Amino acid sequence: MRKIVLTVVAVVVAMVCQAVSDAIVSRLAHASRAECARLTKETEPRIIGQRDARRMLYRAVIAPLVATTATSHPLLRVCNGALMYGPPGTGKTLLARWTAARMGESGGAFFAAGPASLQDKYYGETPKIIAALFASAKMHEPSVVFIDEIDGLLGTRGLSEHAPTRELKTVMLTELSSLEHAHPPSRVVFLGATNRKHDIDPAVLRRMRVHIPVPLPTARDRELAVSVLLERPVAQYRGWFGEMTHGASLADIRETAKHAVALANERESDGGVSVSPDDVRVAVARIL
Repeated sequence: MRKIVLTVVAVVVAMVCQAVSDAIVSRLAHASRAECARLTKETEPRIIGQRDARRMLYRAVIAPLVATTATSHPLLRVCNGALMYGPPGTGKTLLARWTAARMGESGGAFFAAGPASLQDKYYGETPKIIAALFASAKMHEPSVVFIDEIDGLLGTRGLSEHAPTRELKTVMLTELSSLEHAHPPSRVVFLGATNRKHDIDPAVLRRMRVHIPVPLPTARDRELAVSVLLERPVAQYRGWFGEMTHGASLADIRETAKHAVALANERESDGGVSVSPDDVRVAVARIL
C-alpha cells in the first residue's frame, strides 16, 4: 500500500513539475516575442538547390548532434553560431527551418525573430527580451534561434551609438559566448541571415564561426522551382525559362508562378485552372 501511495505521489509531483515547466516555457516564449515551432523531418520545408549551403549546415550543426558517443571525436562539437549571407529571397529562412527539422530524430525547436521584435521602446526591456529568447531556446534543446536581417541589430559599433544599442549588443555577445563555452556543450544553435555581411560587428562575426554563402539559384534550379510550384513537368520550362529569369531569386520565381496562376484563373471561368507556358512567359515579362 505504501508503495502505491509513493508511486501516486511521485506521478502527481512529476505532473505538477511538468505543468510548471510548460508554464515557464510559454511565458518565456511570449516574453521573447519570437515565433516558436517544433519542426521535424515530416514537416521540414522543401528546398530547391542550395546544395553547398545545406552541406555546410549539415557538417557544422547536424552531424555533430546526431553523432553517437562511439563515433564522435572530442573536437566534433556543434557550431553554436553560423551566418548565412546572400541576396534577398534566396531561401535563408527556409534553410534555418530545414536545419531545425533535422536536429535529431524528433527534430528541434525553431525560434525566429527580427530586429523589430527584439527591440523595445522602454529602456532596459530589450536585454530582458533577448535573455528570455535564449532561455526559452535552452529549455527546448535542441533548438535554433534564427534572426533575419541581423545587420540591423548587430551592426558595427561606433562612438556615436546610444547606450541602449550598446547594451543590446553586449547582451547578445554575452549570450553567444555562453553557448560557445557551455559545459556540457549546448545544443542551441544561433543562425543569422543578412545581405550586408560587411556591416555586422567583427565581434559578432567571430562568434558566428561558420559563414555560409546563399547565392541566387541556377537556371536549372529556377526551372525546377517553377515546375514544383505549378505542379507541371519540368520539361515544359527547360531552357527558355532559365534564360528569361536570369538573375531572379526564388522569391521572384514564386511571385512569377502566382501571377501565372492568376492569369490562368482569369482566362478560365469554369473553375479549373490550367497554367500554360504562355501564361508563365507573360508573368515573367510583367514581374521580372
